[in-house]
Parts: sequence; C-alpha cells; structure tokens
Amino acid sequence: MTSVYNVSDINLYIKQLINCDANLTNICITGEISNYTVKNGIAYFKLKDRSSAISCIMFRDRLASLTFIPQDGTKVLAVGTVDVYVPYGTYSFRIQRMEADGTGKLYEEFEKLKKELSDRGWFDPARKKPLPVMPAKIGVVTSESGAVIRDILNIAYRRFPKVKITVFPVSVQGVTASAEIAAQLARISRLKCCDVVIVARGGGSIEDLWAFNELKTAKAIYECEVPVISAVGHETDFTIADFVADKRAATPSEAAEIAVPVYTEVIAKLEDYKRRLVKGPVENINLKKAELQRLAQSPCFSKQDEKIKNMRFYLDTKEEKIKTAIGNLSQLKGQQLSSLKSRLLSLNPLAVLERGYCVVKKEDGKVADSVSTLKEEDKVEIIFSDGDANAEILSVERKEREDQ
Repeated sequence: MTSVYNVSDINLYIKQLINCDANLTNICITGEISNYTVKNGIAYFKLKDRSSAISCIMFRDRLASLTFIPQDGTKVLAVGTVDVYVPYGTYSFRIQRMEADGTGKLYEEFEKLKKELSDRGWFDPARKKPLPVMPAKIGVVTSESGAVIRDILNIAYRRFPKVKITVFPVSVQGVTASAEIAAQLARISRLKCCDVVIVARGGGSIEDLWAFNELKTAKAIYECEVPVISAVGHETDFTIADFVADKRAATPSEAAEIAVPVYTEVIAKLEDYKRRLVKGPVENINLKKAELQRLAQSPCFSKQDEKIKNMRFYLDTKEEKIKTAIGNLSQLKGQQLSSLKSRLLSLNPLAVLERGYCVVKKEDGKVADSVSTLKEEDKVEIIFSDGDANAEILSVERKEREDQ
C-alpha cells in the first residue's frame, strides 16, 4: 500500500534534502536586486537575471556588515545557502554576506535611455497633451486577462457607467511585448477611435516591466496622437513609458480614476449650472431693482426739484449781475468815446476854418505856415470853410511876434 504523508512531512523532507546538498550550501550567486524591502530588521528581496529570479532573505546581523546600501537595480555578489521555509513550502537564498558588483545591466540601460530621451525633449511637460475632461471612448492597452483589466473596467464603469471601453490586448512582458504595445498604440493613433488610452500592467521586477522601458514602446507613446496615461507597476515603480506619457498614474486603478469623472458628480455639476442659468438672471434683475430703488430714495435724487430751483435762482442772480455789469461797462465806454470824439473834433482843421480862419496853400500844394515861405508874385490858393479862392502875392511883410 502507498504511504500517506502530510504536507509538513514532505516540506521537511525537501528541506533536509536541500540542506544536505553541498552544491546548495555556501554558494555565491550573482544577480540584480529587485523589490528590496526591510521589515523588523530583516531584508527581503529577489536576485534576478534576464530570465529568472530567486527569493532572498538577509537577517539583521548580516545587514550590519554591509559596506553599501542595497537598492533595486544594484548588481551584487551574494554568498549564502539555499533553505526551505517548511510552513509555506517555499525555498529562498539565505544570504550570509553580500557585496556590490556594480550597477545592474538593466538599470544601466534604463538610465542611459532615460537620459537620451530626456535630452531629445520627449519628457518635456510643454509637449504633453491634456486629457479630455469627459471622454466618451477609452482604449486600454494591456493583457486581456488578469487583475489589471478587471480593476480598470470595474472602477471606470462604477465612476461613469456610460463610458465605452475597448481593450487592445497585448503581452505585457516577454520578447514580443514591446512590439505588440507599439503596434496597438499606432493603430489607435491611426484610427483615432478613442479619446484617451491607458497603457497598463501590474507590478513586478525591472525584468517584468522591461517592455515599458524599451525605445520602441517609448517612441509609440511619443508619436501617439491620442493622449496616453501610463499605469505600469506599483506606486514606487517608474518606467520610461511613465516619463514619455502625457500622464502617469501610480497604479492601473488610479489610471481609471484619472481617465473618467464620477457620473453623479457630473450630473450634480450640470444641475448646479442649470440652476444658476435659471436663477442667475432673475436674482440679478431683483438686485438691480433694489439698487435702483435705493438710489431713487437717496438725497441726490429725492431733492432734485429743490436743487434745480436753487440752481435757477443762482443763475438768475448771476444773469442780473452780468447784465448790470455789461450796462455799466457800456455806459463807461460811451462816455470815453464821447470824450475822444470831442477831442478829435477840436483838432479838426475844418472846425478852425468855421471860426473865420483860412488856410493858404502854395503852388506846390504845401501849406504856407509862415510869411517867410512866400514871396511877391507867388500864386496861392486860399481855403475857406465854405470854398476856395486863388490869389497872387503882391508884397510880403514880415512882422516880429510879441512873445519872441
């Protein structure tokens, strides 16, 4: 009869086999640190290469002897023993000592491509496209199986049931993943069948996420004419796709929250806008009416008749004063004009002639203002107030004036 064993017996037996195998004791493994965490002084992480990984554990006393700070992407040489944890039936590499072996190759490639694309301006915020406020169609580039697509669909439909979501299935890791992702993004960009696209996968090591660190994927995201949300890995994971995308989400679930608004909130906002459109003008009219009534009752309007009367009295008074001033000025100017007229008349030669005097002009037309300007036989014209007479000088006799 076949023997029957319980689970603990099998796990314990496997542990004994492994512990007795010299090839698994005090061995040196080279690999790249991934998912490094420390809990209660014990470090848990994985050592990885391109195609495989092994769980590792390092206790507090061994951590104290390290000469470097372990972090994801660091390539190391670790010496230890393979052991089995009987309660769970899992094996791990229990590290006794560890030293840095330079930066891991994948991490070097990641940093190199990151710097190259940054220098090209692919990460520049100014070139990133804004996300639509209320997309009608969302595309999701991810594996069609697994928790990622379920989370995105559940959250998106819960937030906005009317949104349409199309899944563009791809491999999210492996040698063909990058090409598949790039092809689907190019298809979406060409057809413009979505308002926004989410590129997503769950968490994992740097090897698991490597398809999102390749130039082919980055170029497809950069050239996509539809806004792209990158949702790769966990919150602490960063890929080249995150930097090139128009928006990074810490997780696929957060990407769904970013992509669509909450339907009930949108409806509430629309109702609020509707209320404002209806009530706003009425409230504004009522406000203006109240303001108009207040102004009408203010002194500057209620006492206008009295103010107008006062202004009219003031203007009438000013008018009388101006008329009086103009009359006085006119009378003064009239008196001054009469005085000037009298003076002018007194200087008029004709007025002198009317008093019995006459003017003597010589032949050359000049007035003979002295007897010395005349001589015998000169022809002269004598001008009276009422006419002229021609005469000839018969003799000239000069007399001395008494005042000389």
